[in-house]
Amino acid sequence: MTLGDISKWIRLHPRYVLPIVIVAFALLLLPPPILAKFGVDSFVSRYRMWVGLVALVGTALVMSHIATSAWRWLSKCRRANRLLRLGKAYLEQLTLEEKQVLAPYLARGTKSAKLDCSDGVIQGLERNMVIMRVSGVSDRGLHFAYNIQEWAWKELCDHRELLEPALTQEEQRLTQAAARQKAENDRLNRLFGSP
Repeated sequence: MTLGDISKWIRLHPRYVLPIVIVAFALLLLPPPILAKFGVDSFVSRYRMWVGLVALVGTALVMSHIATSAWRWLSKCRRANRLLRLGKAYLEQLTLEEKQVLAPYLARGTKSAKLDCSDGVIQGLERNMVIMRVSGVSDRGLHFAYNIQEWAWKELCDHRELLEPALTQEEQRLTQAAARQKAENDRLNRLFGSP
């Protein structure tokens, strides 16, 4: 057995190693009468040391896989929590221009908007993972679809004051635009008669 063969065994996935470990421990721990019924009693008595070695090495491989998987999961959780904490701190220090970009998301109750990708404010929000470009295709010039990140949406919905005064201004602008549209529709209905 070469070093390459040993490394292949070490890299085996636990779903393949675990059954071998279970069988090895069963061969070591089952009483001789049961082993005799399976016809493996002479094999176990002759190779008991090797069966034990397989059980120990296999257990070590399975445990190391569990430990590394747990470490990766914990690291991923810690990294996500750290990014969330940094993101919340970033939202607490938004400039007025950044607030003006984010206010329409909440005022309109939408998670998507068309924004100019050449704008430095937009790029800063994207770099800080507050918004993300979701389309590589523009429908007019440099305006692309940007979605607000889910964590940012929740944080801004829970703490609307982070976007003041831009949010109030955007809501007033939308209310005025709706009133103008209604007035225009009423004028056209009077002029041409309602349908």
